[in-house]
Amino acid sequence: VRARVVALVDEYVRRRHPEVAGEVSAPRDDEMFVNSVSQQLDLPVIERQAILEAVGLAARAERLMEVLEFHVRTLRAGAAASSRTH
Repeated sequence: VRARVVALVDEYVRRRHPEVAGEVSAPRDDEMFVNSVSQQLDLPVIERQAILEAVGLAARAERLMEVLEFHVRTLRAGAAASSRTH
């Protein structure tokens, strides 16, 4: 799970904020990692709140993955549409 979250965070940051891509460091503690990513990424407040309110680390990690997968797909679609119009 952690590897998938790290990969999604990396892609999200690379697509949203390429100027800081590769500078994100992941805490070793899984709970701290999931909580800090949920708080620090520029996700809508309602999504961050839903992640942080999930009961238990596994549920929070799963919600974080779902949210990141949605945003990464959206960013990919936007990039694909942009490349087709240029």
